[in-house]
Order: sequence, then C-alpha cells, then structure tokens
Amino acid sequence: MLTVAVWYLIDPMTQTNTIVDIKHTANEQGQDIEVTTTIPSCTSKYATLWLSFVYATKGSLLIFGVFLAYETRTIVISSLNDSRQIALCVYTVAMTFALTIPIVYLTDYKLQYQVPITELSIVAATTIVLSLVFVPKIMAFQQRIDTNTVTQRDYADPSTSTTVIESLKKDVNEREKELRRLMYICRRHDNMNHRPLKTRVRESETTWF
Repeated sequence: MLTVAVWYLIDPMTQTNTIVDIKHTANEQGQDIEVTTTIPSCTSKYATLWLSFVYATKGSLLIFGVFLAYETRTIVISSLNDSRQIALCVYTVAMTFALTIPIVYLTDYKLQYQVPITELSIVAATTIVLSLVFVPKIMAFQQRIDTNTVTQRDYADPSTSTTVIESLKKDVNEREKELRRLMYICRRHDNMNHRPLKTRVRESETTWF
C-alpha cells in the first residue's frame, strides 16, 4: 500500500489509448470509413521500474516465509508448527506468479484472455492459501469439540462413569508402584555411593568369593 501511494505521488498515472486494430469499410453512401479499435489503459513514465520494485518486494516476502517455515520446522507443539502449511502456501503463490505473469505480458492487448486468466489465478491462489492455513485448524478445533462431547457424555452415564473411574484408579496404582520402585532403586544407589570405599570393597570381595 505504501509503495502504491508513493508511486502515485511521484509518478502519477495517465490514461493512454492503445490502437489494436484498424479496419476500413464503406457506409451506405459508399464513403470509406476507418474503424479504429483502441484499448484504454493507465500507465506512467516509469511503470516498469515501479512494477519491478513491487515484484521484488513480494518476492522478498515469499523468501521470508520460507525462512519462517524452516525455522519453525522443529517445534513440537502441533498447533504452533505451521511450517508445512507455510511452505505449501509459498509454493502455491510462487507457481501462480511464475505462470500468470508471462501469460499476462504475452496477452497484453487481448483482454478476452488476459482478464479471465488473471482473475482465475488470483481466486485460485487465495482460496488454496486460505484453505491450507485455516482448514487444518478448523478440523482440529472440531475434533477437540467432539472429544470433549464424548467425554462429557461418558461421565454423564453412571455405568460408564464407574468404569472410567475404576480404569483411572488402576492406572494410578500402577504408576504409583512404578514410582516407588524407581525411588527405591535411586535411594539404594545413593546409599551405595555414600558408603566408605573400604566397606564397598569388602562387600564386593564377599560377594565375589
């Protein structure tokens, strides 16, 4: 937006009419008539330089998006790791840009081809990018809602609630036993390390013989 504003202030647009076709025909009185087909367009003196600057700015943003995708690739939290989606978005925009820009310049004065191709490219790229960014998050949110609903329904049912509680108690007991076993091993290891060296050697010799 800032670039366009500076462009209009420094190098304002002017309307030009480009002649694309000239036909000679005759009217009913036999007079020769020249029919000229023109296409109005807005341009400026340094339009090519300004467009090059805009393309370079957008390309820099794409490169920065690739950098973000690379830096966030190792994040463990899935809800924060959007590196794959960012990479796919950058790929989509880059391919659309690479295919559309040459076609637009090749069909400069053929509006019946230029306008549909440009509009279709914009709509397709925007739709794909928004789908890649927001559809996975919406699906994850819906899955979370379904999980919470199932959990609430299970606890609302008395028979299911009792089963769930018994299962949780059993799991807690098993984890408590495992924790006690690990604490006993650690305590025994600490006691062995704190014994005098002669005592440990004597015990090892007794165990050996």
